[in-house]
Parts: sequence; C-alpha cells; structure tokens
Amino acid sequence: MVAASALLIDEPVSARQAILEALKKHDDQSIRQSSARYKRAVIITLLSPLAVLCLAIALFLPVVGLVLLECVFIIAALLTYLPPLRDWHKGWIQERLRTELLRREEQLFLARVGPYLETVRGSLSDLVTARLLVIEDPAKNPFELLRMADDKMDWSEALEDAHHTGKTCVFPETAFDSKLENYLKHRVHEQRDWFWSKSKEHGKRAQMLENGVICVLIFALISSAFHIGSLWHPSGIVRDFWHDLVTVLAILCPAIGAAIVAWLAIQGSSRLSRSYRNTAMELTHYEQRLTNLRTENAVQFRFRRVVLEVERLLTDELRQWWLVIYPETPKAR
Repeated sequence: MVAASALLIDEPVSARQAILEALKKHDDQSIRQSSARYKRAVIITLLSPLAVLCLAIALFLPVVGLVLLECVFIIAALLTYLPPLRDWHKGWIQERLRTELLRREEQLFLARVGPYLETVRGSLSDLVTARLLVIEDPAKNPFELLRMADDKMDWSEALEDAHHTGKTCVFPETAFDSKLENYLKHRVHEQRDWFWSKSKEHGKRAQMLENGVICVLIFALISSAFHIGSLWHPSGIVRDFWHDLVTVLAILCPAIGAAIVAWLAIQGSSRLSRSYRNTAMELTHYEQRLTNLRTENAVQFRFRRVVLEVERLLTDELRQWWLVIYPETPKAR
C-alpha cells in the first residue's frame, strides 16, 4: 500500500483550491444564465396568448395598430423555432452540467477514488490541472463526461481491483474521520435536504399550474355558455361592453391554458418532483450506511465504495435532469 504520509499529511491544498475556483466560476455563470433563461421563457410563453388577445380585441375594435401588433407577436413566436433563438437555453444547461461535474470532481479528489485512485502526491496537482482542462473545455460536451469510468475501466471495478491488490492509499485515522464526517454532512446530508426541498417545491408548482389550467378552462366554459345565452336572447345578441369583454376572454382562455401547459412542460416540475423525491430517499439510505461505517471492518475501503455509489446516484440524477430539461425548448405554443 502507498504510505499514508505520502498522500495526506502534506496534501497539496492548491489542487483542491483549483477545483473550487473552477466550481465557483461555472456556478456563477450558471446562475446568471438560469435567471436570463427564466425571463426569456416567460416572454416566449406569453407570445401566443398576446397575439390571440390582439386578434380578439381587433374583432370589436378594428384598429390597424392591433393587427400589426398581432403580427409582431406571431413573427416573434415563429423566430423562437429558428436557430440561434431555438437553442439559447442550452448554454445554461452546459454550465449546470459543468458545475455539477466539478462538485463531483472535488469529492472524487478528496476520497482518492475514480481518476485519483492510485495517484501519489507529487503528480496530484498535474492530474487536477489536466482534469480541469477537459471539464472546462468549451468545445467538449459535458454530458459526455458523466460516465464514471475512464478508457480502461469502470471506477467501481478499479477500486475493487486496487483493494485486492493492495494499491489503495490509507488515510491517517484523524484525517479519515474528518473526511467521513465532512462527506456525510456536506455532501450526502446537504444533498438529501436539497432534493427533498426541491421535490416539494416542484410538486407544489406543478399542482398550482395544473389547477390554473382547470380554472382557465372552467372560465372558458362559462364564457361560452354566456355567449350561447346571448344568442338565444329574444332581442338577439345584446352588444355592450361586458358582452364584448366576455367574448374576448372566451377567445383568449384556451390560449392562456395552452401557455400554462407549455410553461409546465418547460419547468418539467411533475417529473422532477418525482425524480428528486426518489434521489432524496436513496441518499437517506446512504446517510445511514455512512453513519454505520465506524463499526465495520475495512472501513476506509467501504467509505470509498460508498462515495462512488453516492456520486453515481447523483450522476444518474443529473443525467435524468438533462433528459427532462434539454428537450423542453422554451417555445411559444
């Protein structure tokens, strides 16, 4: 085995600091792009209802400006189907993937698993630098880096082989206790709480939007019934402000309902709520396993194995998130 002192007592702080600096940079970029995406998605989702509103008003108030405004909204909606406007939200997805890859990289580095399994201290900084160059390469799709394997072997299989051949490093006891506690508290526990919170948040949002669609459709039904009643009026259709307003709303309501459905699809709240809840439950299981590690044999090896399992779980969740979010281009519908 590699001597513990060769790897940990004089651990290169600069290597981890480089990961943290890259993580902060991409996290900040992701937050900025997420905010911009949200604002643009709101505008794009409203284009079709606004075009319908202009058309409905123009039926009772034939003004050229309303028709021109309707055309502007329709043209803007059509442009969202064409590149590059069609793909503007993908920059945020790329940054989010890189950010989470760097979070994973920090944990792999600290536990000395994955690409860092058999790395001695002298070459650790060089390896971190090389890994960051790959992860931060703007020409490389970060989705391709999600696999927890290299060109030779799956990282879990590599850990098993290294354990049997005695090539894994051994942390000093005090350093290991600190690593276990930090991983349990700052990775597993915090991620579990985050997923539970986001699951509830997405669930409430999905329910609110679904209720909104129902309310809009009920109002559209009432407006249609009012319009039918006006047709049966003995004096024919009684044209006044309220009749025209209800008619406009009856025309507009289906478009609003469609916009809410489109927004629900953009957010992906229903699917993300279920996926996040499942991940939180799995992390609760791993939290218990890490808590029990103190009483087990070969505890450092088992710790590394749990780290890889947890990071694989979070990577699979990240892949699921990509599958939910990536195809849902925020377009006017």
